[in-house]
Amino acid sequence: MTGQDFAQTLTRYREIAGLTQYQLAKKAQTSASSVCRWEGRAALPKRKNAELLDKAFDARGKLFAVWRTAAGGKSVPEWDADVAELEASAVSVEWVCPLPAVPGILQSPKYAQIVYEEAQPFLPAKEHERLAKLRCERIDQVPDLRVTAVFPVAALTTFPENARKEQAAHLLKLTESGRVRVLVIPDGTLLVGLPSPLLVFRMRDGSTVASSDHANGNRVYRDGEGLERLAELVKRFMQSALPDRESRKVLEELR
Repeated sequence: MTGQDFAQTLTRYREIAGLTQYQLAKKAQTSASSVCRWEGRAALPKRKNAELLDKAFDARGKLFAVWRTAAGGKSVPEWDADVAELEASAVSVEWVCPLPAVPGILQSPKYAQIVYEEAQPFLPAKEHERLAKLRCERIDQVPDLRVTAVFPVAALTTFPENARKEQAAHLLKLTESGRVRVLVIPDGTLLVGLPSPLLVFRMRDGSTVASSDHANGNRVYRDGEGLERLAELVKRFMQSALPDRESRKVLEELR
């Protein structure tokens, strides 16, 4: 995806909304000449402007996701696109992973590379490297997102020492930033009722959205009994984890 794709998407959003370039500029707190340049493919907006454009259309992160891809010249895998868009338009996420794996947005480079090598062994090494790099960049691309991560201690102890130490140190650094909270589930805890990773997002408009992994991709729940059930599962697994101080002690011992 390129700057041309962003320009076309921006123009389409504006035309559907029935706005002139001047009217859009006023809503997005910028100038009409800037909107003209962005639609004319002369330049990409800066991150702050892309966020304001997304907000002006109430695009809930979709336009911002197109900008992010164009700005980086890369894209997340199709099966991960829903989660990436939710991350871009949420204020917080509670991420519960019953499997022995650290949530993707918090993975360190060595750790992410091993995950991709194991999950998709038929991909070439360069593709593993590319996917790992994209995954590790995600946390910096959503600076306002607060993350609570719950996962088994086996997510660290079953990995090679160099990856384990790097990952533990990375998690400690993230927790020190105040944006990330890590709760570790100790060995021997029975995890029942959650077969795959589950994410519950608190969106900027005050709504709640859940996403659960399935064999054919992510399924998103925006309302109904399914959302309530998944939110309740998150609470249950958070109660099974070690408190903040004890979880931090586990990370320090594994670093």
